Amino acid sequence: MRMGALNSQVETGPGQTTFRPYGDLPALHLSHDPAEIDTNGFWYRNFQYRIEQERGLDFAEDLFSPCAFTFDLSGLNRISIIASTERREVIDANNYREAEIERRLRRNRPIPGTNKFVTTLTAAADQFVVTRRRGATLIAGYHWFADWGRDRQWARAEICIALA
Repeated sequence: MRMGALNSQVETGPGQTTFRPYGDLPALHLSHDPAEIDTNGFWYRNFQYRIEQERGLDFAEDLFSPCAFTFDLSGLNRISIIASTERREVIDANNYREAEIERRLRRNRPIPGTNKFVTTLTAAADQFVVTRRRGATLIAGYHWFADWGRDRQWARAEICIALA
Protein backbone atom coordinates (compact mmCIF):
# COMPACT_ATOMS: atom_id res chain seq x y z
CA MET A 1 0.00 0.00 0.00
CA ARG A 2 1.35 3.41 -0.90
CA MET A 3 1.54 5.83 2.02
CA GLY A 4 -0.21 8.56 0.01
CA ALA A 5 -3.18 6.30 -0.74
CA LEU A 6 -4.44 6.45 2.84
CA ASN A 7 -6.53 9.38 4.03
CA SER A 8 -5.64 9.70 7.72
CA GLN A 9 -7.97 12.67 8.36
CA VAL A 10 -10.36 12.21 11.29
CA GLU A 11 -13.33 14.49 11.84
CA THR A 12 -14.56 14.91 15.40
CA GLY A 13 -17.59 16.55 16.94
CA PRO A 14 -19.61 16.08 20.12
CA GLY A 15 -20.18 12.34 20.35
CA GLN A 16 -19.20 11.72 16.71
CA THR A 17 -15.93 10.69 15.10
CA THR A 18 -15.73 9.99 11.37
CA PHE A 19 -13.01 8.82 9.03
CA ARG A 20 -12.83 7.59 5.45
CA PRO A 21 -9.46 5.94 4.87
CA TYR A 22 -10.01 5.42 1.12
CA GLY A 23 -12.13 7.43 -1.29
CA ASP A 24 -13.83 4.37 -2.77
CA LEU A 25 -15.05 3.15 0.63
CA PRO A 26 -17.89 4.55 2.74
CA ALA A 27 -17.00 6.63 5.77
CA LEU A 28 -17.00 4.93 9.17
CA HIS A 29 -18.96 6.87 11.77
CA LEU A 30 -18.27 6.25 15.45
CA SER A 31 -20.97 7.56 17.75
CA HIS A 32 -19.68 7.50 21.31
CA ASP A 33 -20.01 8.67 24.86
CA PRO A 34 -17.86 11.68 25.85
CA ALA A 35 -14.16 10.93 25.41
CA GLU A 36 -10.76 12.42 24.73
CA ILE A 37 -9.87 11.61 21.15
CA ASP A 38 -6.30 11.43 19.88
CA THR A 39 -6.54 11.92 16.11
CA ASN A 40 -2.81 11.70 15.41
CA GLY A 41 -3.10 8.19 13.98
CA PHE A 42 -0.93 5.24 14.89
CA TRP A 43 1.09 3.03 12.56
CA TYR A 44 1.96 -0.54 13.47
CA ARG A 45 4.77 -1.36 11.05
CA ASN A 46 5.56 -4.88 9.88
CA PHE A 47 2.66 -6.45 11.80
CA GLN A 48 2.94 -10.22 11.37
CA TYR A 49 0.26 -12.92 11.32
CA ARG A 50 1.76 -16.18 12.54
CA ILE A 51 -0.99 -18.44 11.17
CA GLU A 52 -0.76 -16.91 7.68
CA GLN A 53 2.99 -17.44 7.79
CA GLU A 54 2.45 -21.11 8.71
CA ARG A 55 0.05 -21.42 5.76
CA GLY A 56 2.64 -19.96 3.38
CA LEU A 57 0.57 -16.82 2.75
CA ASP A 58 1.52 -13.14 2.88
CA PHE A 59 1.89 -12.58 6.60
CA ALA A 60 3.28 -9.08 7.17
CA GLU A 61 1.68 -5.70 6.63
CA ASP A 62 1.55 -2.20 8.02
CA LEU A 63 -1.59 -1.39 10.03
CA PHE A 64 -3.01 2.04 10.68
CA SER A 65 -5.31 3.08 13.52
CA PRO A 66 -6.83 6.50 12.80
CA CYS A 67 -7.55 7.48 16.40
CA ALA A 68 -7.63 6.45 20.04
CA PHE A 69 -10.35 7.08 22.61
CA THR A 70 -9.82 7.71 26.32
CA PHE A 71 -12.94 7.44 28.45
CA ASP A 72 -13.32 8.57 32.05
CA LEU A 73 -14.89 5.52 33.64
CA SER A 74 -15.21 6.91 37.16
CA GLY A 75 -18.81 6.56 38.20
CA LEU A 76 -19.87 4.75 35.00
CA ASN A 77 -21.12 1.20 34.58
CA ARG A 78 -20.50 1.19 30.84
CA ILE A 79 -19.61 3.26 27.82
CA SER A 80 -21.06 2.94 24.36
CA ILE A 81 -19.57 3.16 20.88
CA ILE A 82 -21.62 2.55 17.75
CA ALA A 83 -19.62 1.87 14.57
CA SER A 84 -21.63 2.27 11.37
CA THR A 85 -21.43 3.45 7.79
CA GLU A 86 -24.47 5.59 8.64
CA ARG A 87 -24.57 8.32 11.26
CA ARG A 88 -26.13 7.10 14.51
CA GLU A 89 -26.75 8.65 17.91
CA VAL A 90 -25.05 7.11 20.95
CA ILE A 91 -28.23 7.61 22.96
CA ASP A 92 -29.73 4.78 20.83
CA ALA A 93 -26.96 2.27 21.66
CA ASN A 94 -29.01 0.33 24.18
CA ASN A 95 -31.95 0.11 21.74
CA TYR A 96 -29.63 -1.32 19.05
CA ARG A 97 -28.19 -3.80 21.54
CA GLU A 98 -31.64 -4.97 22.67
CA ALA A 99 -32.86 -5.27 19.06
CA GLU A 100 -29.84 -7.41 18.16
CA ILE A 101 -30.35 -9.67 21.17
CA GLU A 102 -34.02 -10.12 20.18
CA ARG A 103 -33.07 -10.79 16.54
CA ARG A 104 -30.61 -13.48 17.59
CA LEU A 105 -33.11 -15.08 19.95
CA ARG A 106 -35.69 -15.22 17.14
CA ARG A 107 -33.12 -16.58 14.67
CA ASN A 108 -31.89 -19.25 17.09
CA ARG A 109 -35.36 -20.38 18.15
CA PRO A 110 -35.77 -24.08 17.27
CA ILE A 111 -37.68 -24.58 14.02
CA PRO A 112 -40.38 -27.28 14.23
CA GLY A 113 -39.29 -30.44 12.44
CA THR A 114 -35.58 -29.62 12.47
CA ASN A 115 -32.88 -31.07 14.62
CA LYS A 116 -30.36 -29.25 16.80
CA PHE A 117 -27.68 -29.52 14.10
CA VAL A 118 -29.78 -27.49 11.62
CA THR A 119 -30.55 -24.88 14.28
CA THR A 120 -26.85 -24.61 15.17
CA LEU A 121 -25.83 -24.41 11.50
CA THR A 122 -28.40 -21.70 10.83
CA ALA A 123 -27.10 -19.64 13.77
CA ALA A 124 -23.52 -20.07 12.53
CA ALA A 125 -24.44 -19.04 8.97
CA ASP A 126 -26.13 -15.91 10.31
CA GLN A 127 -22.68 -14.53 11.20
CA PHE A 128 -21.87 -14.34 7.48
CA VAL A 129 -25.07 -12.63 6.28
CA VAL A 130 -24.54 -8.95 5.55
CA THR A 131 -26.78 -6.22 4.16
CA ARG A 132 -25.86 -4.46 0.95
CA ARG A 133 -27.74 -1.73 -0.88
CA ARG A 134 -29.39 -4.36 -3.08
CA GLY A 135 -30.34 -6.63 -0.17
CA ALA A 136 -28.79 -9.38 1.92
CA THR A 137 -25.82 -11.39 0.77
CA LEU A 138 -23.41 -13.91 2.25
CA ILE A 139 -19.72 -13.38 2.90
CA ALA A 140 -17.72 -16.41 1.81
CA GLY A 141 -15.38 -16.10 4.80
CA TYR A 142 -13.90 -13.42 6.99
CA HIS A 143 -11.49 -11.75 6.39
CA TRP A 144 -10.18 -13.27 3.19
CA PHE A 145 -13.27 -13.28 1.00
CA ALA A 146 -16.09 -10.99 -0.06
CA ASP A 147 -19.48 -12.16 -1.30
CA TRP A 148 -19.36 -14.34 -4.42
CA GLY A 149 -22.31 -15.12 -6.69
CA ARG A 150 -21.91 -18.89 -6.50
CA ASP A 151 -21.68 -18.89 -2.71
CA ARG A 152 -24.64 -16.53 -2.34
CA GLN A 153 -26.90 -18.70 -4.47
CA TRP A 154 -26.04 -21.86 -2.57
CA ALA A 155 -26.19 -20.21 0.83
CA ARG A 156 -29.47 -18.39 0.18
CA ALA A 157 -31.12 -21.67 -0.81
CA GLU A 158 -29.73 -23.49 2.22
CA ILE A 159 -30.61 -20.74 4.69
CA CYS A 160 -34.12 -20.43 3.25
CA ILE A 161 -34.62 -24.17 3.64
CA ALA A 162 -33.28 -24.10 7.18
CA LEU A 163 -35.36 -21.08 8.16
CA ALA A 164 -38.58 -22.03 6.38
